[in-house]
Amino acid sequence: MVPWFLRPFIRLRFEDQIASEDNIANVKQWDAPLLIMNGTEDNITPMFLSEELYEAASTQTRELLKIEGGNHNDLPGFVEFREAYLRLIAALGSDA
Repeated sequence: MVPWFLRPFIRLRFEDQIASEDNIANVKQWDAPLLIMNGTEDNITPMFLSEELYEAASTQTRELLKIEGGNHNDLPGFVEFREAYLRLIAALGSDA
C-alpha cells in the first residue's frame, strides 16, 4: 500500500459503503467454502482479525491459512498460497 515514510503525508479516503462493511456479519451469513489467508509478518491486517473472521464463519468448509514469513502483499509468491487457492477452487466446484 503506502510506504511507511509517506504515511504521515497521505490520507486514504474510503467510500462510505466500503468503510461501513461489517465483515464479521458478512462471514456469519456466508455458506460457501471460505479461505482466509494472512501472513505472519503482515503489518496491515493483524492476524487476530483473520482469526476473528474464521471463528465467526458459519460455513463448515473453511480454512485459515497462516503463511509463515508472509506480509500483506507477497502471499501469492508462497507455495502454500497457491495450494490453498487450488483447494478453494476445488471446494467451490464440488458445491456446484
